[in-house]
Parts: sequence; C-alpha cells; structure tokens
Amino acid sequence: MTSPKIEKINGVSFVASRDSISEKHIKPVVNLNANYAAIMPFGFIKNLQHPEIIYNTDRQWFGETDKGVKQ
Repeated sequence: MTSPKIEKINGVSFVASRDSISEKHIKPVVNLNANYAAIMPFGFIKNLQHPEIIYNTDRQWFGETDKGVKQ
C-alpha cells in the first residue's frame, strides 16, 4: 500500500488594503509559490454586554468590507 501524497501548504495572509487590489499585488504572491491565501475581513464588538459584531461599514477600508474580500 502506498502512502497518499502530502501536498505542502505554502500559505499567505492578506492584510486588508485601503483600495482594491490589482495584478501588481498578486504577482509577488504567485512568485512566492503560494498555493493558499487567507483573506480575513475585519469586525469588532463595541460593547461586551451587547456582543454584536460590527463589520462592512462605510468607515472601514475597502479590503475589510464584503466587497473587498470578494474581490
């Protein structure tokens, strides 16, 4: 019986940007041979007594919004 081939994960974590991203932002990631990327939207809680997660607001950077994460 042969062992299954284990794929190495070369991951990166994207930090939200102020503006939309373009190919110039993606090329360095490709050059690193990254095969996974973590894209984490930002949210916060104003009050622990009312733990509602606030996200996707007009005051957030583009990369922190739903639209930015989908891009």
